Amino acid sequence: MSILAPNTKLTPEYIDKNIILCCGEDANELINSLKNLSFRGTKVHEYRCYRFWKYLNFSLIWTGIGTGTLEPLIWEILFNPTIKSIVNKIILI
Repeated sequence: MSILAPNTKLTPEYIDKNIILCCGEDANELINSLKNLSFRGTKVHEYRCYRFWKYLNFSLIWTGIGTGTLEPLIWEILFNPTIKSIVNKIILI
């Protein structure tokens, strides 16, 4: 069996059609900022340096900054046909 997302272990249930992708910031500060704006999400997945939350109208993905983390994530979102078919927008913070 081949794994389509070996770097993130990303599967379709972690992804909404709208993604907010945050790189390099403090994950707890990011989540607290969203809570201050009355956004409530649920952490659904964490693997290596990747964390995924689901919110009402978007998925939030947090990772470190740099090509070692960002490029594998983008590749797994845009080149996995199952995941790519779900995603409509990616907003990079």
